[in-house]
This record gives sequence, structure tokens and C-alpha cells, in this order.
Amino acid sequence: MAKKKKKKKALKAEKKLKKEKLPVLNAGHFLELMDRSDGVAQLIEDRLIEHPICAHHLEIKDQLSLAQSIILDVYGRIAAVEDQWLKDNPEKGKLFFGD
Repeated sequence: MAKKKKKKKALKAEKKLKKEKLPVLNAGHFLELMDRSDGVAQLIEDRLIEHPICAHHLEIKDQLSLAQSIILDVYGRIAAVEDQWLKDNPEKGKLFFGD
């Protein structure tokens, strides 16, 4: 019984997602998100990792470094998604870059 309810609920959520309109993307969106990700990673470094507490408590510094690493991994993932998007939508990339 519980499995049926979960499956029904999942299908309902999937239908709702399909009905929602996703925003239209352009090449600038990828650059913008990469820029924001880089800014957050730099902010973690400048304002948190370099704080004097982190020199005394390496476990805190390690956690902050991990958070920064995750953000930088996301940065790389955005670039990979952008490459695929540009392959799938060459006309949209050309409009942005003025080709």
C-alpha cells in the first residue's frame, strides 16, 4: 500500500514539474553563474578561510575548504553544461557572442 502512495505522489510531482515553464536560457546565463560561483569561492577564501580562528582550529578551516572545493567543482560543471548547451543550441551562442 505504501509503495503505491509513494509512486502516485512521485508521478503527481513529475506532472507538476512538466507543467511549470522553465526560464529561457542564453549563453550569458552560464557566464553569469560561473562568475557568481567564482565570487562565492573567493569570498569563502578571503572572509572565512583566512580568518585567524582557522589558523587555530584546523577542523573549521578544513570544512570551509571543503565548501570552497564543492563550489569550484560546481564552477567546472557549469562549464561542461555550457559546452553541451552550445552544441545543442549553436544559434543562441552565436547571438550572444556577436558571430
